[in-house]
Amino acid sequence: MKRFRLFPALVLPYCLFCHLSLSAADGQRRFLAPASVVEQGCTTVRDISRDSLGFVWFATPDGLYRYDGFRTRIYKGPDVNISYQGFRDVFTDGGGNLWSRNFANTYFYDYRTDSLTLEGSAYLASLGMEAELTSLMADQEGNLWAASADGTLYCHRFMPEGATFSFPIGEGGFFRAAARGDRAIVLTGSGALLRIEPGGNESTQKLGSYPLPVFTNDLGLYIDSEERLWIYDAGNYGPYCCLDTKTGAPQDLTRLRQRLGGDHLNDILEDRDGRLWFATGKSGLLCYDPDTNDFIPYRKDAAQTFSIPSDCIESLYIYGNSLWAGTHYCGPVYTTLVSPVARYVQTPETSAINMLLEDGDGRLWVGHDSEGIRIYEADGRSRRVEGLPNETVLSAATDSLGRIWFGSYGGGVFYYENGRFRVPEALKGHPEMALCQALHFDAEGTLWIASCDRGLYSMDRSGHVRSYPGTMSTDFLTALAYNPRNRRLYIGTSVGLYCADTATGRIRLLDLYDPGLSNERARPSVICLCVDGTGRTWVGSYNGINVLGPDDTVLRHIESTDGQLSGDIVRGLIDDGEGRIWAATDGGFTCITPGADDAEPLTRSYPSIGANNAFNPVRGAFCRTADGRIIFGSEGCYVLINPRNLPQEAEASHVVLTDLHVNGTYARSLQTATDVRLSHDEAAYFTIGIASLNLDNLIANRFRYRLSAEEPWKYFQEHTLSFQELPYGSYELEVQVAGADGRYSPSRKLSLTIAPPWWLSLPAQLTYLLVLLLAGAWLFHFIRKKHRLSLERQRLALEESNRKRMEAAEKEILTRMADSRLLQRVNEAVNRHLGETEYSVEGICTELGISRSGLYKKIVAITGISPLEYVHLIRVKKGKELLDEGETNISQAAWKAGLSPKQFAKYFREYYGQLPSDYIREAQPSR
Repeated sequence: MKRFRLFPALVLPYCLFCHLSLSAADGQRRFLAPASVVEQGCTTVRDISRDSLGFVWFATPDGLYRYDGFRTRIYKGPDVNISYQGFRDVFTDGGGNLWSRNFANTYFYDYRTDSLTLEGSAYLASLGMEAELTSLMADQEGNLWAASADGTLYCHRFMPEGATFSFPIGEGGFFRAAARGDRAIVLTGSGALLRIEPGGNESTQKLGSYPLPVFTNDLGLYIDSEERLWIYDAGNYGPYCCLDTKTGAPQDLTRLRQRLGGDHLNDILEDRDGRLWFATGKSGLLCYDPDTNDFIPYRKDAAQTFSIPSDCIESLYIYGNSLWAGTHYCGPVYTTLVSPVARYVQTPETSAINMLLEDGDGRLWVGHDSEGIRIYEADGRSRRVEGLPNETVLSAATDSLGRIWFGSYGGGVFYYENGRFRVPEALKGHPEMALCQALHFDAEGTLWIASCDRGLYSMDRSGHVRSYPGTMSTDFLTALAYNPRNRRLYIGTSVGLYCADTATGRIRLLDLYDPGLSNERARPSVICLCVDGTGRTWVGSYNGINVLGPDDTVLRHIESTDGQLSGDIVRGLIDDGEGRIWAATDGGFTCITPGADDAEPLTRSYPSIGANNAFNPVRGAFCRTADGRIIFGSEGCYVLINPRNLPQEAEASHVVLTDLHVNGTYARSLQTATDVRLSHDEAAYFTIGIASLNLDNLIANRFRYRLSAEEPWKYFQEHTLSFQELPYGSYELEVQVAGADGRYSPSRKLSLTIAPPWWLSLPAQLTYLLVLLLAGAWLFHFIRKKHRLSLERQRLALEESNRKRMEAAEKEILTRMADSRLLQRVNEAVNRHLGETEYSVEGICTELGISRSGLYKKIVAITGISPLEYVHLIRVKKGKELLDEGETNISQAAWKAGLSPKQFAKYFREYYGQLPSDYIREAQPSR
């Protein structure tokens, strides 16, 4: 019961793909184990599947393992009985739901909580399977099959229509189902093989029968592309059989039985090229290739590092270009099903390869450090070259006549012609060229020679030798490259890049960056050079690659910090003739597909581990063969790269956010999350797990992220994003991963909200506002009260001042009255008319026979106040006398004094500093 090509894959990380992209010289298939799965103790793998996120699951007796390309997690069922913790099956249906079974239960995987549950009935009911189900499984097409207690068989086909069909099969239920296209076969509990057509007339047709063993948990069914039904029993040493799904006729398995003898089959799968893979009980892995009509065995071989680790294969899983095998006691392993991009070729010599060149006859010349040159023929045979003038050859170049020229360390420059090595006559008198680092011919046939300690030399076709002393700040030259588009020679040195006009010999230093930047960037120590077909010059250094346009302007800088290079120390650069540049670095090798001058290039990086040697590329040791292959030299081996094997049908990669940890503690699963909210304390330190598993992708995981669309991308290769003291606010986290072609995947987005600290939270701000309002109200009340008190004090002071003034005026008036006959007459007139409120100053003037103006002048001259104020004074004084005599009715006192109560209160307050009512209250205790 295996699933085949159900879901798109994600990215397998660099550290685990290791040698998968490389094959040994003899073509031996390599089987690799995912490191983190092995570290978790995953041993016997009974079943393998992939979920909708692309993660690989392993059903084992110890639990259910999930591998996300970087981490491995173990899942246990919620059963109390420890004997039920082992899992026999794990499968993914066509809807992307993961199921797993042990001896007791069928579990449903909840992506939201990242846990196994027994709550799959609700989902099954939504598919129309509402009856009490006794068994559940998915076939190789992802169709979901279930049987009920009443003998009804259900099938839900997710593609194309997404419908559920039911069939009566009687008691006993069913054990297994297999489907391919519209053809489905079911093995029932009574041993009947039924042919079913879901979506047709929902009828069943008996194909045949199969003798059921005592234990049916290990029975398997599989339909191959030839529409043959395979039936096998992993728990029994036979029988296994193959039937025609149309007629039920048995197929001839004589050759397979001869291969296996008494062995049994545990699993069967078919890859996309039509090869059948058989997992056996003790004969290892067997592959039947229909093109050769032969079986290819893969057995455990202790002498081979990457052989399959066990001859007992429990389970198989195939997706696209990858095959996974679950072994007995040795855990899971995987291998690629396609031709490798590169392979390592061991050489008899173990020293570093300094020089590589293919001659016109297709032979490869390989120069070793202090060990001469070995020639490899097209058929793989090799021989050492005799008669070398010097055993350490550092460089080589071919002239227009087909002769190979060599530059050596100590032996100068020589060439090979008619089976002999010769030193040109023109160079015999130049011992200063003994240490030759690089050679290059320009379009005119001039040979340019770069010395390790004496600078630059040239020799034209006529044999004229020219040196260029003092034209560069150093005589230590490292590399040469000629650009036919601008007819310039580029010269790599230990202190920068120089450019020579081959026509005039004029040499100038190129500044590769603005002068304001570091000297290492402006004038890098050049290791290697390359000119591509578009006229761009590629400069490899200890700080990555600088790309120059034909006008020598810097178009782009490529380095490892942005994830575009396998390492920053670039020791080899070469154009593959298809518009791609291959770079050999101390961290591996990288394929670069340039875009437009202003476009970011697409890159894919490959691992640095070979068969028995680490890949340590040597400066300048690289070449391109006539059939388009790329060769990089290392120590004791060389890497042979075939660009034609770059994956053409690789699945698109995508990113999964796995989990959230806060301050080192697991917080929640993020697999289906779209937003996360953290408090200020939680944001002090939190991490987000990142995963991307793509079994078709041979490159290292290269991620990038940003927290808003306005921010630049930040590159990383770890599988965890860590944030520390992230300021509060709202963020839109975007994470992408580079695919097999170097393009980045669509963004996995997560809305991230960091709450402000409690002192900046909304309740706190409302509290602050309330306190501020209360404080403002109190302050306003305080200031207002203080102002009122101040006004009251001013009023009292004014009234006191008026009272004193009136007392003084009254005293003075009384004094003057005694001396003034006029005042006495006025007083008498007012007293006669005291109760008459209408009696006014005009009445006084008439009664006294004096004009108003005359009365006014005389009264003011005597009292200092006007006649009206004097009359008011007499009336108020009379009212006060009434109050002093015991009159308690202020209004009566006012009318008797000739004033209205309002006028009396007003004038009384002006003259005596208080209201009549207050005067009475103060006078009462004394009465």
